[in-house]
Amino acid sequence: MEHLASRSSSLNTLRPQSSSGPQDAVRALFLQAGIEFNGRQPFDIEVRNSRVFSVIANSGSLGFGESYMAGDWECAQLDEMACRLLAARLDQKPFGAAQLKLFAHRLRLRHFGFWALWPSAG
Repeated sequence: MEHLASRSSSLNTLRPQSSSGPQDAVRALFLQAGIEFNGRQPFDIEVRNSRVFSVIANSGSLGFGESYMAGDWECAQLDEMACRLLAARLDQKPFGAAQLKLFAHRLRLRHFGFWALWPSAG
């Protein structure tokens, strides 16, 4: 029984490290707009569910909106937060999966030119 308890506790110590990648990246992105997660300002985002970080990392602004509707986060001054995000042009910066897609698209164009955009006749 003790063996299972020690094994379980060692697994729990590994979990936060695996999720810190998206969390750190999302926090750094929002800091560009002066917005902190669980910060003290009324325009800061109060996290209700930590999955918000992976949702934003994977789905960008769409995931950000969906996670708000799901109740994953709240903000006392939603209008000010939105103004700060737009002023920092975060909606125009590729992030996460979108950044990877953009990189792949540019790579195809660079190596295959215009024909990389042409649908295959399959």
